[in-house]
Amino acid sequence: MDTKQNFQIIITATAERAYFEVLNYVFEHHSPERSNAIALELLDYPNILSVQPNIGTIEKLFARKEIYRFLVYQRTKNITVKIIYYVDEQTKTVYITDFFPSEMFPEKMNKRI
Repeated sequence: MDTKQNFQIIITATAERAYFEVLNYVFEHHSPERSNAIALELLDYPNILSVQPNIGTIEKLFARKEIYRFLVYQRTKNITVKIIYYVDEQTKTVYITDFFPSEMFPEKMNKRI
């Protein structure tokens, strides 16, 4: 019997906007078939957080009360996205706060969260 407690994953409104910004780039530079596959993979990738919420690397660029972490999704050399999130242990919730394209300057990341 599995005794691990699953965490709920919530994508914030800011992260949802960022996700669609990434998709705009993807659809401009790839075929519809490949773009659709990337779109689904990018949404599916953080599902591991429901059972291993602290698996991501701690994001040291943020000075906030929450401990932010990230996963790196890399589909191609031109499509690398940091999936930024924090964990609320009390409510068993993972909040995805950004899908940050790696080609943007890291200083911009702090302004987006």
